[in-house]
Amino acid sequence: MKINRIIENKIFKESSETILKEQLNRNYLFFGDDGMKLIRNSTVFIINCENIGSHIAVTLARSGIKKLILADNNKLKIDNYKYHPFATLEDLNKDNLYILNNYIKQVNPNTELVLINKAINYDNKELYSFLKKENIDYIVDCSPEKDILLKINFMNYIKINKIKLISIIYPLKYQNDPTLIRHSKFYSFISEYDNDNSKYLKNIFFENYKKVYNNKEELPNFTIIFSSQKNENNINKNKENLFLYGVMADSASSIILCDLAHFQFEKNELIENILKNRNEQKISGKNLSEAIQDYKREEIDINKCDKKDIDKLNYNDFRNICSLFKNGSCLQMKQVPKMKFIRWRMYKIPSKDNIVMMGKDEIKNHLKIKNEEELIQYYGKDIINRIDEILKKV
Repeated sequence: MKINRIIENKIFKESSETILKEQLNRNYLFFGDDGMKLIRNSTVFIINCENIGSHIAVTLARSGIKKLILADNNKLKIDNYKYHPFATLEDLNKDNLYILNNYIKQVNPNTELVLINKAINYDNKELYSFLKKENIDYIVDCSPEKDILLKINFMNYIKINKIKLISIIYPLKYQNDPTLIRHSKFYSFISEYDNDNSKYLKNIFFENYKKVYNNKEELPNFTIIFSSQKNENNINKNKENLFLYGVMADSASSIILCDLAHFQFEKNELIENILKNRNEQKISGKNLSEAIQDYKREEIDINKCDKKDIDKLNYNDFRNICSLFKNGSCLQMKQVPKMKFIRWRMYKIPSKDNIVMMGKDEIKNHLKIKNEEELIQYYGKDIINRIDEILKKV
């Protein structure tokens, strides 16, 4: 295996630390001294250093990373020149690693570079032996999906050696919207996303997945960056957006640095609720958070309920209602067409023990009930007692 170590480039010997401190000033303000100490003592291994990989490498170098191990055996050709963010016309026909090495030297001469000018083979024992000696903290997999076995094998490697991994899933031709770039834990992606691209990825992952794993429960905990854009019939579906790669690279770089610095953002209650809701059964095609908002809006705008009563109802109240009624109609305890939340006793104020779910046809008749006597007459005591007992548990 051809490996070059580039550590001789100490351009500003006396003042390089001073310059770097100034360069990293905002990073120190964000991550703090302890976080930056972790970053500046970390080693990151990047596989495939063309558009996204090179962008990540330079960002990490600018952020003070101690060592970068870069693997790539491609040369810059005229047909992919437009994809390389740091190349000039003079770099045509030169190795990607040569171009990247020269650029990073000028960005941060304190970053140690180890260059592997060779294709990475997923069953290369020499490679894994080398990686163990290098004490790698993070692996960045920018290899294309044709190298799926490499990705799968690295899943196994990071699980055994407890190394963090982020894997870039290159966008398909029609995925040109940068606002739809997402990141997800791999095990969450498998169950949460359901569009053409996710189905394609799930298929190719699981076709090869069983070659390394025995069952789904063994999936390791690593992050993927991907586009969630669906395959819709529009005139721009084949128009490539070169800026998309930069968005993916910046997203990945941010996650890597936060992970290395052990930095965690404050929890956003709304986002947390949406994330919790992702794996729950949908209500008439809507996520739970959307169904809740629809209910609250209707109670205030149409039924003219007091906003103070509505504000007392929280996400967990509705979540418990769904769970207790098995995510279905309170009358049938199963999903029925066009379900939504509604008050059980319409003649009483909204409260967590007075909200159920019903389908469209059930709601038509339910809205006609004006008092307790009519409720008993319409449903009968047995059904009312059953529903009341369930509501007591909310």
